[in-house]
Amino acid sequence: MSTHGSAPLERKRASLLEVAVRLLAIIGALAVLSALVGVWRAHVGPPVASGTVAYEGGRPAVGVPIFLDRGSVIERYVTDSLGRFRLPLARSGRGEAWLMCPDDALPSVGYAGEFGGGDVRYTLNTHDVHPGERVPIRGFGWSAPVPRECRLADSATYWRGPVDSAGAVVSVQPQEPEWSTYRQRP
Repeated sequence: MSTHGSAPLERKRASLLEVAVRLLAIIGALAVLSALVGVWRAHVGPPVASGTVAYEGGRPAVGVPIFLDRGSVIERYVTDSLGRFRLPLARSGRGEAWLMCPDDALPSVGYAGEFGGGDVRYTLNTHDVHPGERVPIRGFGWSAPVPRECRLADSATYWRGPVDSAGAVVSVQPQEPEWSTYRQRP
């Protein structure tokens, strides 16, 4: 049998093998690059606050307005069909607070960096909702204006005191106490 006719066929096979090896090398390089971009985004990308808002018993709180206070701007977000939210934070991811305003539960305040990051689960309190009563959210760290949608939140600053001799708070009230009527502790 002549080997003269098989030389072009072997060159063609070698050429195809070389192309296949180069193609696999390119695919491998793209996979490594994609993994590196994923790691970069996870560690260097913009920080986010994320979590789930649910009622007691685990039912998702759908469509709950969440207001993100950036210091000079307040942005509005809502929970999705599973009660989840994602809030894009500033590069530092510190100092930002958000206010969750359900219609039928007490409002809640969350903070950047809370619980060490990651997804946070908030359980809404419906038991302590009383007709006409509003929650003094200033005491929970919300310092921005209170949005109209947050109908159960009170924007007043409450005063705590005076403190009795045992160190217990006598009252919490929306007006400043008349300090001169109370005996002062040394």
